[in-house]
Amino acid sequence: MRTINLFAILFLIPTFVSAAIRHVPGQYNSIQSAISAASERDTVLVQPGVYNERINFTGKNVVIGSLFLTTGEIGHIDQTVIEGGNNGRPATFENGESHAACLIGFSLRNGSTHLGGGIFCRNSSPTLRNLHIYENRADDGGGIYCVEQSSPVISNVHIIDNTASEQGGGIHCSDNSNPTIFNSQISSNSASSGGGVYCNTNSLPALTDVDIIGNSAESMGGGIVCSRASNMRLVRVVVAENSADSLYGGGIYLGAAEMEIINTTVAQNSTNGNGGGLFILGIAELTVTNSIFYDNSPDQAYQRGSPDPAPVITVSYTNFEGGSNGFVIAGNGDLEWLNGNINADPLFRQTEEGDYFLRVNSPCIDTGDPRSSRDPDDTRADMGANFYDHREGITDFTGLSPSGFGLVAAYPNPFNSFANIVFETDCRRIISIDIFDASGRKVVEMVNGVYGMGRHSVVWNTGIIPSGLYIVRLHSDGLTHQLPLIKLR
Repeated sequence: MRTINLFAILFLIPTFVSAAIRHVPGQYNSIQSAISAASERDTVLVQPGVYNERINFTGKNVVIGSLFLTTGEIGHIDQTVIEGGNNGRPATFENGESHAACLIGFSLRNGSTHLGGGIFCRNSSPTLRNLHIYENRADDGGGIYCVEQSSPVISNVHIIDNTASEQGGGIHCSDNSNPTIFNSQISSNSASSGGGVYCNTNSLPALTDVDIIGNSAESMGGGIVCSRASNMRLVRVVVAENSADSLYGGGIYLGAAEMEIINTTVAQNSTNGNGGGLFILGIAELTVTNSIFYDNSPDQAYQRGSPDPAPVITVSYTNFEGGSNGFVIAGNGDLEWLNGNINADPLFRQTEEGDYFLRVNSPCIDTGDPRSSRDPDDTRADMGANFYDHREGITDFTGLSPSGFGLVAAYPNPFNSFANIVFETDCRRIISIDIFDASGRKVVEMVNGVYGMGRHSVVWNTGIIPSGLYIVRLHSDGLTHQLPLIKLR
């Protein structure tokens, strides 16, 4: 992925200065009572424990966080639980909440309701970060349900072992809902259709750096269902070991919808019908680039039906088992088999343990579209979801020391009205940069997004913030680095 230097100028407004931190259970005996007392932009900071609540943000754009929010310690996620008690759902957003409404650093479990066993969003677009959503149940949307123009930002979220009796074991989105999901895991969920993800009715979900593994459906779309004029984009996604029992699409079901598949691995999915990896029905448009389709059963991909116009299917620079013959056209699909496709064993590292990284001798290394963005090691793009790092043979950055990750400088220091904050990252990461005052109160969230490997700079324009000592805190995946800054006036 090409490194891009991003410059952001943020203007502090009075609401940041006046925002309060409300402590649970120190000041309030429940999360909901703290929400009721909170004003816009307040933070509700929750100590570890099990909270038998069904919280509702009630239209307030507040931050609800465990101690993970202040410490970056991942253990606080499992230690801070919102417990549904099999009677309702742990969290609800239904009053127009924006991305400024944040739920960060919790486990949500044992929800049970009609729609959205773990989290329900209607006409709301909250930020959901660093959550473990598991063992929730619903008719639709076992883990998360999004409806009526809900577009949450979902990052670093594990959605595991949730169940929907109908659609969307992990996530359900419909009616013009456009969730953005990145750096997340959707695994071992089940439903009648769409075991992992279900989207329909003009929805546009975008998934980046997501693992969809080991989900199951009774009928179709063990991993993913995309239907009814929806449009889904997959970038660096692993769709593997999913199953559909009776009908179609062990990995992916595409029906009367559009899908773009980029640098994605579709492997070891299965169905008792057609389309082990991918099934297409109805008017559809599919583009596949820099991807891998391998070891799906009974076939890699299958198109059925004779809609007018015919489905347009474009495949390029992809390792497709069986070549063009591996894509079964039983209907009137228009298959365009373009340049760069190969048919070879991708030589995954260790699939029996869910490891779909590439071995050093994989034919998928450096064989992606040469016009694509280069991999983080500055070589030609690989095929599949997980690139091979030529620099040290490293493909999984989890647990590595933060060499090359940190705050490089904050200058001028001391400063007057603005300061340049320079940071670097050793690989593609979700980065957050927050500013705290001397008392430890967060005064502004500067950055929250994905940055590629390299050095980046942001500018903090402080506006009316008073003089004093401030702490710049950089955080990513359990790694934290901070620097002091002094404002003179």
